[in-house]
Amino acid sequence: MTILKYSFLSILLTASLWACGGDEAADPSTGTGAGGNAGQTGGAGGAGGQVGATGGAPGMGGNPGGGGASGGGDSIYSVKEGRLVDEAVVTVDGVVTALRLNDEGRYSHLVVQVAEDNGAYRSVENSGLWVYLNNTDMEPLRDAPPPVGSWVSLTGQVNNFYDQWQIQHVERLDVLGQAALPTPVVVNAADIATGGARAWVLEGSLVTVQNVEVTQLEPEAGPGDGQEGAPTNEFLITGNLRVDDYFYLRSPAPSVGDRFQSITGVLRYGNGHSKIEPRDANDYR
Repeated sequence: MTILKYSFLSILLTASLWACGGDEAADPSTGTGAGGNAGQTGGAGGAGGQVGATGGAPGMGGNPGGGGASGGGDSIYSVKEGRLVDEAVVTVDGVVTALRLNDEGRYSHLVVQVAEDNGAYRSVENSGLWVYLNNTDMEPLRDAPPPVGSWVSLTGQVNNFYDQWQIQHVERLDVLGQAALPTPVVVNAADIATGGARAWVLEGSLVTVQNVEVTQLEPEAGPGDGQEGAPTNEFLITGNLRVDDYFYLRSPAPSVGDRFQSITGVLRYGNGHSKIEPRDANDYR
């Protein structure tokens, strides 16, 4: 297991030593939230490599020792349950379950979730969180975030974004190692649709709905979506659940009446609606 360091302090130090210019300004678009406490870490690792001010690749750290417990700190549960004030600076950890690449070819979000074998794991409910990268203090994260399956610790600001709890203004991110992705929880589609009984507690978590049928294409767009008549590429399935293209645009588009054995993805609240966000073609069965 290796540790990779993405530290804002390291970026500033490297920039000072080499007399390089500052990071490019972050893209000010809309966003979402992050991280959870992990319990499966080993002992302290060797010193991690630094990311240069121009956004070079992070160096490799030393191997962690075995058997150590993770440090304290806040958890994804604390953030998602609204127990921390807006703009509070927190450090959380969890497993990266998804990455969102925007139209400009840069990463705008990552999603983290508490793994089932994590010592801090309580329940799948409130265990997943979106992390907004467009305003991070660490510009290299926009181009080279840790890949899916990375176990990360990150520091940033708690943010209530139109009732969605997230983390933004990420100022530090350390890759602690690799971990198995949480098993998607199988749920009734109506329960995670807008206003559904489990829509808020499973927001940010991996979910699966089974034996569903497409009931409508391009449902009415929510606030801020479908600007100037642009298609949203959303469709409704059984239970009035929206399926969106935030990570992956299915092609060809489905037709009304098409059936799926299952659809898996990250649950997201955006533009006034709960939506399942498949990550790639493999999330459709």
